[in-house]
Amino acid sequence: MIIFLSGRDDYRRAVKRREIVGEFEKKHSRIGVDCFNLASDGALERLISFCRNQSVFEPSKLAVCEEAFENNAGDFALVLKAVIENRDVTILLSESEKPPKPLSFLGNPPVLSQSFEILRGEEWKRFVLKKASELKVVFSAPALALFVRAYEGNSWALVMDLEKLACLGREINEKALSESGVEVAPDFWALFGGLRSGRREERLSMLEKVLSMNEPAPKVFNILSSLWKEKASAMAEYDRAVKWGKIEYEEALLDLVLS
Repeated sequence: MIIFLSGRDDYRRAVKRREIVGEFEKKHSRIGVDCFNLASDGALERLISFCRNQSVFEPSKLAVCEEAFENNAGDFALVLKAVIENRDVTILLSESEKPPKPLSFLGNPPVLSQSFEILRGEEWKRFVLKKASELKVVFSAPALALFVRAYEGNSWALVMDLEKLACLGREINEKALSESGVEVAPDFWALFGGLRSGRREERLSMLEKVLSMNEPAPKVFNILSSLWKEKASAMAEYDRAVKWGKIEYEEALLDLVLS
């Protein structure tokens, strides 16, 4: 069986992924779970071995694959098709990008697929209210409107700051938001349009303005990544480089706007 989680909302995908792994471990055991970063040398071969070898302790297996589109897509497609009807082996994929052509079947049955795209508008507001309710955070109407606007499209930052606000133990008004560092400058989102300008000088100027607003570089990078579809591949490369400790988010942003 294959489960494919896709979409740019990393937070909601990560929650679903943890839920699937947790349900598997509850029903079976942790013995049958393993993770594979398919961008690593030899990972595909280890995945094949994992799927083929039977365990006397746990016949059911769950392979959680990361960076699944970084390897040879044709070879990976053969591995997936070999287990697609196997009820004892589950391969779980979670990717922000659409699959390459050899893996296009991932969006069709019998693959179990679910999409987690960036939420906007009323869908985003409902998500904010749901998470706030789970954390028992109550907003005044003006504070809620400000909070919804401040984090639109950035689920990770939203949840982290909701957890901070939950510690206050009282209704959150505009003053409480300001004291907690939640603020939206009037031209904040307009500046992100300038960051994607066709003119390098304007992009650089807009980056300086956004960072001068004391916005955290990771937040700026993640929002820009969700908006700048033409740079999706490059943004993914920069994100990996940051996570591997090769560069900082500030360097990645500067390199992007200068390119």
